[in-house]
Amino acid sequence: MREIKFKVWNTLYKCFINQQTSVFFLRLQEAMSGSKYYEAIEYTGLKDSNGVEIYEGDVYTQGD
Repeated sequence: MREIKFKVWNTLYKCFINQQTSVFFLRLQEAMSGSKYYEAIEYTGLKDSNGVEIYEGDVYTQGD
């Protein structure tokens, strides 16, 4: 079973909300409610060759 994780993207300022803050959970709730200012991005359960978590919409390019 994979972990259920999210990142929150602020569409106005074009940055991610820090997951270590209490504000993150408020923004995640807003994103799940359909806010036009925040977007919830779900973890796919996969990691790249460097061990970095891959989230929906991440762009993958294959190295040489």
